[in-house]
Amino acid sequence: MRRGVRSRTMKETGRHGKYCAVRMDNGEWLIMHFGMTGFLRYYKDDTNQPVHARILFRLRNGYIMAYVSQRKLGSLNLARDINFP
Repeated sequence: MRRGVRSRTMKETGRHGKYCAVRMDNGEWLIMHFGMTGFLRYYKDDTNQPVHARILFRLRNGYIMAYVSQRKLGSLNLARDINFP
């Protein structure tokens, strides 16, 4: 997963229920499911890192986007294509 998203630019997003999809500049999609308690947190300072951050995306603007999942019921996957209604 790490190699699939490292140094990529996020181009567009889509959402269906608790699924969030992010299209990257290579055409692949990062599919996030948030489970029961998952969410994204966007912050600047490392001291604000959420306790249950599972993956950190360090962005070019100096901010960090954290995938937070307290109960570890969510998932992240890479896909070549998606079909959201």
